[in-house]
Amino acid sequence: MSFEPYEYDDPKDKGPLTQNDLDALYSYCYKLDNEAITEMKRRTMEASEKFQEELIQAQLDAREQARRYVLVDLRNERQEQWDRVQEEFDRIHAQFEEERRQLRELYHQREAYFRNAYDQLAREEREEAEAQQRAQKEAEEHERLKREEEERIKKETEERLRREAEERARREAEERAKREAEEQAKKEKELEAKRQADEANRKAALVAAQKSVPSSSAASTTAPDPNIDKALAVYEEIYKNRLKLIKERLMDNQNLKNSAFQHIKIVRLRLNQLTNTRDSILNIVNEFTLVLRNVQSTGDLYNYLLNYIAENVVSQAEVETSSTHYSAAYKLAHICVLLNSQHPDLIHYMMVQLAMRCPYVIPLYHVQQPGQSIQQFNELIGYKKDEEEDKYIGRMQAIVALYAAILQTTPFIPNVRNDYSMEDAWKWLSKTANLTPRSITPYLVYTFLQIAGPKLIEFYPYPNQTQKLIRTYYNRYYLNPPREYVNLKKESAAAMSRLQTFLMEVVNNNFRFPESPGRYPTN
Repeated sequence: MSFEPYEYDDPKDKGPLTQNDLDALYSYCYKLDNEAITEMKRRTMEASEKFQEELIQAQLDAREQARRYVLVDLRNERQEQWDRVQEEFDRIHAQFEEERRQLRELYHQREAYFRNAYDQLAREEREEAEAQQRAQKEAEEHERLKREEEERIKKETEERLRREAEERARREAEERAKREAEEQAKKEKELEAKRQADEANRKAALVAAQKSVPSSSAASTTAPDPNIDKALAVYEEIYKNRLKLIKERLMDNQNLKNSAFQHIKIVRLRLNQLTNTRDSILNIVNEFTLVLRNVQSTGDLYNYLLNYIAENVVSQAEVETSSTHYSAAYKLAHICVLLNSQHPDLIHYMMVQLAMRCPYVIPLYHVQQPGQSIQQFNELIGYKKDEEEDKYIGRMQAIVALYAAILQTTPFIPNVRNDYSMEDAWKWLSKTANLTPRSITPYLVYTFLQIAGPKLIEFYPYPNQTQKLIRTYYNRYYLNPPREYVNLKKESAAAMSRLQTFLMEVVNNNFRFPESPGRYPTN
């Protein structure tokens, strides 16, 4: 700071300060103060700005230093975390490798165990199959020897009984001849005359029937079977000749006609009341037996009632038997079997009624002949007038169900045998397998196997042959069907699907058939 002399400063003047001097001095000091203050302010502002810059720089330096410290700490912390993570990862990886090694060892152990177990099981199955084959062969041999022994004993017994009966009949005939010689001679002459007249009528009726019936070989889809022709000839002879003559005689005899009318009302009423219980079946069989015994001596009325019973049994089966439930077929079959054991002629009338209404019972597949109308052909194969196809198929199934039920029925009365044979069931299946299938064939085969299949496997003398026959159906209808069987999938899709499922279950279940409800009557 510089001091300049004020205006009135006189160095030579040594006197006291005047007011002017004081004012001048005051002005000068004031001026100096203002300059000093201004200078100080300026310097202060410069110092303040510099300080602020230094302070800001110091703060920035401090922040930068702090950030560096934080980054260093953070880097160290992250490094420590990463080291811990790496250590944990290495530990888990080592543990995983150890577990994988253990699992690999366990897998090899299990693989070796199961391989040994499979080999052991295969050996056991082979041994079991060989043991079953040996047991089956032994059982078959034992059964064959048993059948031969039974057959021998049966033949010896039948021969002995036959000789005894012949001897007894001879003695009775001799005694009767001695007692009634003259009367017997007279009766024999009358009977001979009557027999000759009946024989002449029978031959004339048979010739007329043969002229009116088409040849069975022309109606068959394959080469004619002599057994079928023979059976058809028997049916024609029984129905077209014998029954026609019987009806004509009944119409001429008013007493027999009235008696027949009373008896047929009983037959129709009692069949409508039939239930699938032993008591109901026995009551009806006993009542029918009593009716037939009362008229057995009449001959014509007896045969007429046998035919009427057979006709109504088939009609009842058509009405009551469905394609899924065969209880009605089973109870009617018991009636036929038990009644036939006491009246053997009933079997012929049953076959007549079954074959006339359903040619598939034989089995026989008719072919429409040239010049034959649709209506005539439909009547030939069993159609009713204006009958729809679904109802026709259901009715044919019902008749086949009745036929199969009769063949497989085992009488529940002791010492009563079924005159119908399971051999006929075998023949039906084998003949049907040899015929070109029709659209109705899957329905009929499914129904027949469901009913007769279990007993056929159980009782037929050669179960292996039965299994082969069923496997033939399995191959043709399911596993490897020929072209004519493949076409059935379009014509009878539902029936084919049902039959294929049924055959597959039977074959896969070792030829064990599912049980059909109602096969055995309740107590």
